[in-house]
Amino acid sequence: MPKSPAKEIVDKRYRDLREQFWPGQPSWRGACPAEKGGWFAIPRSLPLFLSIISDLVKDKKKGNPTLAYLDLLGTHREGVVEVKNERDHAFASGYSGSRAIQTWREQIILLRDLGLIGTVEYNDLTHGVIKLNHPTVAIRKLHDARPDLFPKGWWNTYVVRQKRAGERPYEEIVEEGPKTEKVVPITRTGK
Repeated sequence: MPKSPAKEIVDKRYRDLREQFWPGQPSWRGACPAEKGGWFAIPRSLPLFLSIISDLVKDKKKGNPTLAYLDLLGTHREGVVEVKNERDHAFASGYSGSRAIQTWREQIILLRDLGLIGTVEYNDLTHGVIKLNHPTVAIRKLHDARPDLFPKGWWNTYVVRQKRAGERPYEEIVEEGPKTEKVVPITRTGK
C-alpha cells in the first residue's frame, strides 16, 4: 500500500534531519515498514538485545534504559525521533514525578554511550533529535570492543537467534552502507 502524500512529506522531513545531523550514516528504521498506522515490526532478536542493554548498565542505581529505548522505537520516523516534549518521553519510559525528565535524560545518555543511539542538540534540548543506530551494528561494535561485558554464551545465543529468524547479518548491513533515495529529475514534456 503506497504512502499518502502527507506521510511522504513527514518521512522526507525526518530523512532530511537524519542527513543534516548524521550525514551518510545509516539509522535503523525497524524490521519492515508498518502495514497499518500505529504498528511496526521488530526483529525476533530484540528481547535478547534488550536484556543485554539492561545487563550492560553496571551501576544499577542509574536504572534500566530499556523502556527509554522501547519508547524511541515506538516513536521514530525514518530512524529519527524529534523530541518535542521530554516529559512525554519520560512518562512513556516509566518515569514520573519531579525527577522524571532528568532520569529520562540519564537513560538517553546511557543509550548513547553504549552506541545504540546518536543525539544532537536541537530546539534548546540537549537531546532534541535522536537517531536509532541499527541494533545489529551497535551490539556487534560493542561486543568487538568489550567482549568481557557480555555474559558467557550470550553472543552465540544472539547470533543463532538472528540466523534462525532470517535477520540480516552484520556484514551484509555494513557492506550495504547507508540507503540513499533515488533522485529522479522532473522534466517537462509536451509542446
